[in-house]
Amino acid sequence: MLKHGYDEETALSFEASVMSFVLGWMIYNQNQPTHVYLETIFNFEDSFDLGLTAIVKGLAT
Repeated sequence: MLKHGYDEETALSFEASVMSFVLGWMIYNQNQPTHVYLETIFNFEDSFDLGLTAIVKGLAT
């Protein structure tokens, strides 16, 4: 991020956003009752990819 012109604080904020998303998703993934419930609403695996892509593309703008 620094190589792309972002200051250190902004780069760390972007990194923290991605880390928070991944950590939260993994917590839901490991919690079997929550995972089962969420699977009734949406495809858990596909939604992770979609969400991570949205975050990364949003940070790139």
